[in-house]
Amino acid sequence: LLVEVQALVDASPLANPRRVALGLDGSRMAMLLAVLHRHGGAAVYDQDVFVNIVGGIRVQETAADLPVLLAVHSSFRDRALAGKTALFGEVGL
Repeated sequence: LLVEVQALVDASPLANPRRVALGLDGSRMAMLLAVLHRHGGAAVYDQDVFVNIVGGIRVQETAADLPVLLAVHSSFRDRALAGKTALFGEVGL
């Protein structure tokens, strides 16, 4: 099953930035953001992060980790991924 992952990262006006995961487990997203910070050099701790799995599908498969990370990183850096890109892969600590 192929799914589209969307992410939006924006500066937060709040003391506690929002983390919204639609179609994805919130705890998994928190772990992925920590990995991105530690190993990817993207400090999103002061940013609101929104992740959406298009179509209202609930994804529990860990192969969606890499697309989520790259969607978040792409939004954080404000750089689009190459067109017609397909990704999958589990990300661990």
